[in-house]
This record gives sequence, structure tokens and C-alpha cells, in this order.
Amino acid sequence: MRYKGHIKIWHEDKGFGFIKSIDNKSDLFVHVSGFKNRSAIPQPDEEVSFIISRDHRGRVFADRVLRRIDKAPTTSNARTISIFCVIVFILYSVVVVTKLPLESGALILGMYSFLSFVTYKIYQFDKQSAMDQSRRVPERALHFLSLMGGWPGALLAQEILRHKSRKHPFKTILWITILVNFVILFYVILQIK
Repeated sequence: MRYKGHIKIWHEDKGFGFIKSIDNKSDLFVHVSGFKNRSAIPQPDEEVSFIISRDHRGRVFADRVLRRIDKAPTTSNARTISIFCVIVFILYSVVVVTKLPLESGALILGMYSFLSFVTYKIYQFDKQSAMDQSRRVPERALHFLSLMGGWPGALLAQEILRHKSRKHPFKTILWITILVNFVILFYVILQIK
């Protein structure tokens, strides 16, 4: 069931705020990831509709938030680019495995898979910390994991969890870490005879 209300307060720097529901007396927490369309910054007193969800601790929050100005949600270019990068990574992995000795190729792919899993889980923890308003994972730690090879997990976390997918400086640094990874792997493959 969708409810109606308005944005009571919004903290752009922290990526969350509160919605005052017409049908509910209490204010509802809303995270930036709860907005269907994140192309514009939520504004105080802006009318919204939403559903009520519960987190793993049973606390209620607003989710799938739509603003009056929103059209039907469309697939973003960022999602298309992220999916493309994951496909390129898979193809690149095939090249690494076929070009490198079996042990080296398996080691590199295992490292990327493990770091991607760890990175995804840390994004998941950081999103929950944001919702709980508790201590967050530093962005530099997330970038370090991406740089070390966890970037596929970071891209998947941005798409699946909708976490850290709106902050443009963060996204720019993430894409730089991805580019560095591709350059290093390409260099390693060129050195193999």
C-alpha cells in the first residue's frame, strides 16, 4: 500500500532524511537509496508517496519513494554502464585465464572474486550503518577495496543495494580505480610471451 506525505527534513551530506506521513503520526526515516528517481535532491515540504518497509531489526522506514515530479522510473545509463563493465570483466577474465598459466589465472580470478565478495558485504554493512545512523565505513576504505580488485563487488552493490550510487565524487573515484585495474591487467597480459 502506498502512503502520501512530505519531506520534513533532508540531510544531503548524509544522504537521509525524514518524511511526515499524512496517514501516520510519526516521522519515517528515508535513505537516499529509497528514492526511485534520484536525479534531483529531495527538498523540504516536497510531496511524496512511498511504501513502508522494515529493516532486519523490525524498524519501519519509507521505501520506493516517488515525488510528484517523478515520471515512471527508467533504466539509468549508470546501470547499463555497470552491467557492461561486469561483462567486460568476465570476458577479460577469460583472456587472463587463457593467456596466463593455469595457476596464475586461477589465482587472479580467485583474488578478484574474493575481494568483490568482501567489498559487496562491506557496502551492505555501510548501508545498514547509514540506516541505523551508526558509525560508517570510511569512503577511502571502500575505494581501497575497489582499487585492490573488489570493484566488481562495488558496482554490484551500487546496483543491487542502491548504496553510494548517487554521490558523484565517490562514483568518479570508483571509476578511476576500475580504470587503474584494467590498465594494470592489460599491462600484465602484454608482458606475457
